[in-house]
Amino acid sequence: MIVTLSSKGQIVIPSSIRSRLGLHTRDQMVAEATDEAIILRPKRKPAPKVRVINSRKTGLPQVVTTASSRITSKMVHDALADFP
Repeated sequence: MIVTLSSKGQIVIPSSIRSRLGLHTRDQMVAEATDEAIILRPKRKPAPKVRVINSRKTGLPQVVTTASSRITSKMVHDALADFP
């Protein structure tokens, strides 16, 4: 796929590539230069850490995370595998 460099040094990443990589407006990219190529990689946020603890109030298992983000059922399943 051929793209054109603008006078401001900008290029447009084709929509098919943006869709495949899940890129959206204002996403950040990491740029690396080799001898003959420019490599762009999406800068991804680290996945939140999820763990299961016993609730102090009820004594029942409780899922907690280090970040305010969505917790998926897979994250809960993986955290329960480590729960004593």
